[in-house]
Amino acid sequence: MQFPTLGLEEENHDCCCIEATVVTGFEFFAKDECNQLFGTTAVTSRGRIFFDMPIIRAHKVLEMRSVDNVYVVVYREKQMNFNEKQKEDSLDLINSTLDRNSKSWTKALKVWKSVASGLLDDTEVEQNQEIKFRVTCRRSKEGHSFGSPDASASFGSSVQNKFGWKPDMTRFDLEVVLNVVGDEIYVTLSLTRSSLHRRNIVCYGSMTLRSTIAHNMLRMAGIEDGDVVCDPMCGSGAIPVEGGLYWNKAWFLGGDIYPVSTWKTDQNVKHMEQLKNVAVLCWDATDLPLRTGSVDVFVTDLPFGKRSGSKTDNRQLYPNAILEMGRVCRQKTGRAVLLTHERRSIIRALQLLSKYWKVHQTLTTNIGGLVAGVYFIRRTEQAFETSK
Repeated sequence: MQFPTLGLEEENHDCCCIEATVVTGFEFFAKDECNQLFGTTAVTSRGRIFFDMPIIRAHKVLEMRSVDNVYVVVYREKQMNFNEKQKEDSLDLINSTLDRNSKSWTKALKVWKSVASGLLDDTEVEQNQEIKFRVTCRRSKEGHSFGSPDASASFGSSVQNKFGWKPDMTRFDLEVVLNVVGDEIYVTLSLTRSSLHRRNIVCYGSMTLRSTIAHNMLRMAGIEDGDVVCDPMCGSGAIPVEGGLYWNKAWFLGGDIYPVSTWKTDQNVKHMEQLKNVAVLCWDATDLPLRTGSVDVFVTDLPFGKRSGSKTDNRQLYPNAILEMGRVCRQKTGRAVLLTHERRSIIRALQLLSKYWKVHQTLTTNIGGLVAGVYFIRRTEQAFETSK
């Protein structure tokens, strides 16, 4: 794995290294937001990004909307050679990294105290301060003689001996994460008590889209000031609500064929009192009450045919809905971002409607354990032909 180096230097007291997790496939868009917000270039890895951050601005990382969880990296150790060692030797080697990285702990705890506890950046953390903690171990790749529970227990015992903190698996103040990747380890402290995707929504549906995924899809679409953005199958409204909050100079339409869904969307919009650029309607996505060429962008989470709809229904719904989007979307400049698990149906629909839509980009992601595709398509110059 690659890391930025500046924030991991023990003697650099003004800079820290941040790790942020992101839904697989959307790493580029999280990197783009990082550059936009902080003017720093992030290093991407599968499902996460790493970037350097001035400690005095570290609290700003919680304002990111594309990422789920945020951590400060304490230290990194390479070439541990676990495949040559027995279980106890490997665990002892991991524990030995604690003492030789004492300065890194001091800096990382200062960041954690300022961000997670909401205190001033110059607040120091005393070693004997009463803190309840737990250690979580995350391993990837093979070749380890120990399991994650073994490493968590062993490293947690060493952390307790060093700092005098009280272990508590459920009501902890601080989560220490031991990451074991092949023959290297890196230790992080969690800066988020719960995932940042838990925002905006107060009325949930059975398949409410994560706000972080909604943000990344909207970022993928390249929303601009003045754009009219439509989610024709909005469910409980994650996409229009997230879009209306972040892109407050664009206009968002959300609709669904089920009245209960539009009611939930309306409640979520009303919950965000500052939302003045979102309208909610009840409609049929295959027969929208909108003028031809009146929408700039479509962004929607299509029914997967698992917990909602069926694959048989999708074979008819997808081409009919995408055809209707082709009518309503502006020629040449219009675009759409579509999320679905039903790849066969959407590929068939896009091939059928190739005179109206051209695939610009596709990516693979994971939604609730299901491998899904995200399709960024652009409207062609072809005028819409109304059937006689």
